Amino acid sequence: MIDLRVLGDARLSDGNRSELESVVSQPKRLALLVYLCLAGRGGFVRRDTLVALFWPEADEEHARAALSQSLYFLRRALGSEVIPGRGVEELGVDLTRLGCDAVSFRDRLEQGDLDGALDLYADELLPGLHVDSPEADRWLDEERSSLRGAALGAALELGTGAVDKGDYQRARSRFERGLQIAPESEAAAYGLVESLWREGRRTAALDAHERFTVRLAEEYGVEPGADLETLIECVRQGSPARSFGQEIPATVAVTPEVDTDDSSTSRSPIVSRPRTTRDWLRLTSPFALGIVAILLLAGWLGRTTAMDDSAWYYSNQEYLKAWAAWDAQRYDEAQALAQGAVELDSTHARAWALLSYTGALLNAFDQGQPSDLLPSAYQAGRRAVLADDAIAAPWVARAVTRWTYRREWESAERNFRYALELSPGARWEALARIDLSALLENLGRCEEAREVLEPYAAADPRDRIFGSSVVVRLSFMCRDYEEAITRAERAIASGDTTFFTRQILFLSRLQSGDLAGAEEELRVLREASPDLPLLPFYDALLAARDGRGSEARELIERHSDHSAAGVYVGQTGVLRAESLAQLYAAVGDRDNAFAVLTAAFENKGHVRRLSSHPLFDPLREDPRYDALLARMGLRCRPDGDLYRCRPLE
Repeated sequence: MIDLRVLGDARLSDGNRSELESVVSQPKRLALLVYLCLAGRGGFVRRDTLVALFWPEADEEHARAALSQSLYFLRRALGSEVIPGRGVEELGVDLTRLGCDAVSFRDRLEQGDLDGALDLYADELLPGLHVDSPEADRWLDEERSSLRGAALGAALELGTGAVDKGDYQRARSRFERGLQIAPESEAAAYGLVESLWREGRRTAALDAHERFTVRLAEEYGVEPGADLETLIECVRQGSPARSFGQEIPATVAVTPEVDTDDSSTSRSPIVSRPRTTRDWLRLTSPFALGIVAILLLAGWLGRTTAMDDSAWYYSNQEYLKAWAAWDAQRYDEAQALAQGAVELDSTHARAWALLSYTGALLNAFDQGQPSDLLPSAYQAGRRAVLADDAIAAPWVARAVTRWTYRREWESAERNFRYALELSPGARWEALARIDLSALLENLGRCEEAREVLEPYAAADPRDRIFGSSVVVRLSFMCRDYEEAITRAERAIASGDTTFFTRQILFLSRLQSGDLAGAEEELRVLREASPDLPLLPFYDALLAARDGRGSEARELIERHSDHSAAGVYVGQTGVLRAESLAQLYAAVGDRDNAFAVLTAAFENKGHVRRLSSHPLFDPLREDPRYDALLARMGLRCRPDGDLYRCRPLE
């Protein structure tokens, strides 16, 4: 039998233990084999799925030829019977002829053999392996997180079970294994400190806490959470095991504001109890694992019945697919998948949160009217909070819908800030910081917006979803054009290839009066992406600023369809109706500008950045501008270059 090891450095050997280096040395073909093992799990995968994953940029003919060539190579090296086909369109791996440690790891978890699974988990999946395909690399990243989260979950469950049985030495070894897998795991650190204390080793418990605290500070720049600090305070004040018979003292925590528009949403102060295993799995520190690992970790553990296991597992699979669709900017698909997730398991708080957030996002992108999207997004946010108010994701979704649907600016800000106190994980923290900074910037509170955004920018300035452009955009929106130009140039020099950063650089040069520089940036944009839908928008803006009003108007008429859907398909967050209104403002056509903005408000219930976007400045002296802001619940007044806004009573 051929043995494939992929948890750690890749190794492939046949029954005589001779190494098959030719397969291991070719990343894409190795990744293809691993995908057939893990995704197929003894079944079959369609060729078109493999083509789309590993050769997404090639045309169908060349992609299929490349797949056939890779299969020919693998079958020649491993034997044709190892990679069978079903018909001409489906492929698989015969797991009776080729054993894969990652597949065995999954099998043992499903069988409940957690010790056996941990023995197989030598390291993360194919560390450092990348292939020449963004989709395949994304799948590898998600699978790494999934396997790593499952391994951590196994270690935590074994450790907790050992504590319950009084086997503190075994518990300590399992929690130490958890920290080897995820050095940032607060759940594992908590378990280790607790085990040492119960074992009567108070000094060792204090030392373990100190090592973990130093690691978090040095590698992540954060401090341990309140639960671990409560435990260590008990260790400092109490005697060893004899005094630990009592539970950790409860602390009182007041839940932040929840709507009281019906009796079901009113809350009383919550008395927090000592964390159970399920609680700790839910709150495991996410800094290296990311959102996928946390979700899978919660899924593998803390369940009570086979029916619950199945419902949660399949719900979570739909939730993870929703994030994959989000990554590809297929937001309507992400919403549909999130809807499917909550239908499979109505207790999946993060799925409710994602359903809520995508609804609000689609509304912002002119994909539906308030009656279609915002009320349901608002209710989904409420359901998320009711399902689990101790994690961040529901509060992020709640804040977004309170802001965009109910126009409850102050309540939304409080909800955003509370979410950031709950160790939200990389993905939800990014959303919380970006949206809270946008809300503050809308109110003219730019310094506070920068304070909110900087930790996100410092943590991951090359985030694949948002990129460094969010920081550049904030400088532009706050009318610090020179800073925006400097930040954009620095980001581009460091490898930021997102079009959005280039676009903001163009707008910043335009607003600063550097028309020649703006024209050069537009030339670079056009060369890099000649089909970019926003190019006519930028051409018209440049023409208007250059005094070529008739040319700008001609461009507007040529590219606007005057439909309710707006113009300019755009990408990465540019809003079509708002863009058209900004063009009319640039050429001095206020009537058409306000007609578009009024229609946008009626269609969507709000106009993002109406209060702060520099391209709306030509409209500010018109009484209709203040009237529209009032409909959004704001009163704004000039304050230097900015406009300070306050929510209406």
